[in-house]
Amino acid sequence: MYQPKRFGTTQTAGLLTLLALGLAAGAGLVSTVALVAQTKNPLVPGTRTVVLAHNAYPDHGKFSDRLDRAVAAGTPFVVEEDLAWVDGKSLLIHGAQNAASDDPTMESYFFPKVRPLME
Repeated sequence: MYQPKRFGTTQTAGLLTLLALGLAAGAGLVSTVALVAQTKNPLVPGTRTVVLAHNAYPDHGKFSDRLDRAVAAGTPFVVEEDLAWVDGKSLLIHGAQNAASDDPTMESYFFPKVRPLME
């Protein structure tokens, strides 16, 4: 005949503690969901978007509007630029081996476009 295993006092207390923690976590989750549902601007996709403008610079005459499109999307936005130090200038380019005479710099391309947002 099967005899159920009996738990000692310490094991029972541990199980009760885990049960209490689980119930408290569940109650906290339900409360949070209820609070968010009652707000005027719930946290749902599309209510706040942050644009990440990756490599937002012209690339050998192409894609000259990348940074303009990021700025036009409104704030907040994030810009990631790749820089290469070539002949005493910091160029916006993927690596010094790709440098050309028409590559933009931070001073000639990036700063004039974001300065109005920063001032």
